[in-house]
Amino acid sequence: MTKFFSLEEVEGQENALRYLTNYVKKPELIPPLLIFHGPVGTGKWFTAERFIREILCLTGDSCGNCLSCKLFMKNSHPDFIQFPLFKNIAIGDEKNPEEYTIRWLQSRRLPYKPHLSNLRIVLFPDASLINNEAETALLKSLEESPDHTKFIFIVDNLEKL
Repeated sequence: MTKFFSLEEVEGQENALRYLTNYVKKPELIPPLLIFHGPVGTGKWFTAERFIREILCLTGDSCGNCLSCKLFMKNSHPDFIQFPLFKNIAIGDEKNPEEYTIRWLQSRRLPYKPHLSNLRIVLFPDASLINNEAETALLKSLEESPDHTKFIFIVDNLEKL
């Protein structure tokens, strides 16, 4: 029986699913950055959502009943940071960074441990929208990310990164 809103719903991409399934079983093996790439319509977003919910689930299986699953489905999970769709991502002001800029992420979210789950997930739904200055600033966070923070980039074409 296929579970609702889990990786079991994803069809195709057997190699990628094998990795993602292993990461769900052993989250400590998740690298600091995962990149979901491929042409429009290949299920990158669909797969990323399900993977993230399973990783954040308090029972590790996208149970749908724990507080983590419920908050995720209401788009209010404190350990899931999703940058806006269709918006360029800027570096942000150093002293008072606007929400969903790289400096906001670095100063207001990354220094703190996750609130509810064991990991914090930062999702860039279209990583090609990260401008050059922001990309350079983000590189340090990717290279020296806390063990409890994982980044996911979704992009149609790797050459846009």
